[in-house]
Amino acid sequence: MNDDRDLIEINSKVKVEELINHINNKEIICNKFKFSPYELRNYFFERLNINVAEFEKKWYIYDEIRKMHISESHWDFILISTIGLVAYNPIFKNKKEKIVFASCSQYEVMMVLFEKIEMLKTRDDVYDVDSYNYEYLSRLTTGLFHNIVFYLEVFAKAYLSLNNKNYKFTHNLKKLLKKVKEVIFSINHNDTVFHAYIYLEFQNIINTFYNDENELIESSIKYNDSVQPKIMVDNLKNIKDFIEISHDFIIQFFYDKDNCLFLEQGLFNRLISNTTNDLEKKKRSDYYKFLIDKNL
Repeated sequence: MNDDRDLIEINSKVKVEELINHINNKEIICNKFKFSPYELRNYFFERLNINVAEFEKKWYIYDEIRKMHISESHWDFILISTIGLVAYNPIFKNKKEKIVFASCSQYEVMMVLFEKIEMLKTRDDVYDVDSYNYEYLSRLTTGLFHNIVFYLEVFAKAYLSLNNKNYKFTHNLKKLLKKVKEVIFSINHNDTVFHAYIYLEFQNIINTFYNDENELIESSIKYNDSVQPKIMVDNLKNIKDFIEISHDFIIQFFYDKDNCLFLEQGLFNRLISNTTNDLEKKKRSDYYKFLIDKNL
């Protein structure tokens, strides 16, 4: 999602000199820049004593002493960081973009964790309680739980924000789930695939994290002083599928709100119309009645 809105334009030698001064003064920079005209890029490199020909062999440099990372993208921008090898600082126009980015970033974190866990599961010694891989998997599953909780929070807040709904400053997933349900029915997002699958799975995951015996304290999980349910590594597929689909929904809803396929209404009737007999119709009607009845 490279966008000119993210770019800082350098369109004169005066601006090049300003940028050079920021770097020499060891100010924190981590942004994408566009040099226009393009020749200003070479002037910038010359002022930093960077050999243009050497740079263009790899299209990036990393100066360990200055902790400076410069990399040129084929998307017509140059990443400049003075705080080492890190992601650039995105520029947000509003709070909606910021919370959607948070949701997308957390999705990426989750995918990395899932990938690492899948790799460990193939190791024979993961079943040996004394092995490094067993211990590593145990640590990863603790981190996975923390990150699932955070993903649920930022996903819910992204959905609410994109619908112009305010949400209280809270980490409580039950409160966020309740607010999401209120919004679903108030703006006619019920009776959709979003409601039937994404919301329902969101609810199911939260129900497994809370139980009658213990109270989960979301704001405390990073300090390990709240109850953490056991996550069975063999049963992660449903959570992974939910995170992938909910991420697809947020992206589609953000960019094309009016044509979001997840929000096509009338799912209840479509499901009932596919039944072949009265018994099947009643079973399906009873199961999916929550799509049209907000009290369920």
